[in-house]
Amino acid sequence: MGKFKVWKIGEGIPLKVVEASVGLEKDLENWIVADPTMLPGELEIISRQMMVEGGRLDLLALDPLGRFVVIEIKAGALFTDVISQGMYYAAQIDKYHFDILANKVQNFPAMDKKDLKSMLRDRGVDEKDFDKSKEILIYLVGTQNTPGIDTMLDFMAIKYHLPLTAITFDVFQLENGERILVREVMEADAPVTRTRKETQKTTFTEENICKDADKKGVGEEFRFILQEAKRIGFYPRLYSHSIMYTHPDHKNRMLFTVWNNRKPLLAWTAYEPFVDYYPVTTEQVAEALGPAGRRTMDLKQAQQLVAGLEKILSGGISG
Repeated sequence: MGKFKVWKIGEGIPLKVVEASVGLEKDLENWIVADPTMLPGELEIISRQMMVEGGRLDLLALDPLGRFVVIEIKAGALFTDVISQGMYYAAQIDKYHFDILANKVQNFPAMDKKDLKSMLRDRGVDEKDFDKSKEILIYLVGTQNTPGIDTMLDFMAIKYHLPLTAITFDVFQLENGERILVREVMEADAPVTRTRKETQKTTFTEENICKDADKKGVGEEFRFILQEAKRIGFYPRLYSHSIMYTHPDHKNRMLFTVWNNRKPLLAWTAYEPFVDYYPVTTEQVAEALGPAGRRTMDLKQAQQLVAGLEKILSGGISG
């Protein structure tokens, strides 16, 4: 990764902003806990400095689909050995049964009396499906990439289907002493495969998931979104109770998700990945899609969502 250079544009000539230092690993950790949107993925932090066999996991989060996100933070550069460290912590989370993991996260102050069971249920994951459907992503966070780490990430993703993402921050100091962060995300897109636990017990197909939506009385709107989203170019990633729609070249990152097991139809939309992958601003995505986050929809509202998505992809938005 080349180093960023930042200039402040004002009257006259551009003024270079001085590069500064984050200073401590704990700075980044504190900031991410205070504002998880510093990282991609619409995350909610559920544990900090969790004790596991052989060490402490910096942060553990949930994304809107109920996928666990292991977050390993480094004070400085990301060297290739951080990949094995992230994988080690992911393996520790993978081996925990529901009761053990629920007990480990229940004392995190930011949980605000929420429990893991209800948080997963809100994300369409039932406790009985926990072990067979558990999916873990790995975020490696630092202040600089080192040569070779991008090659390693691509190799681990393509060859072994490991969803690894490197996130680096550069820090710059303004004339008044304020600091600004500049973030770069480097994600290796792993081919979508079912885990061995999933393929042993169930097979997800579009028709099976749609039939379950029919049973819940939301089949018409669920099928409409699936048909139209595929037509305009989104990739549908199948889960037992939902379909996560992604950019066709970035299948690990959610653009929006629709669940098949709730009435009225439940969906979750995000702004940031649209801004990352399409030539739009946050304001334009908001104009096209309405409020970000969780929402319920009838058929008319599903049609409005698709119309907004089509505007984003066709460039037919204002501004």
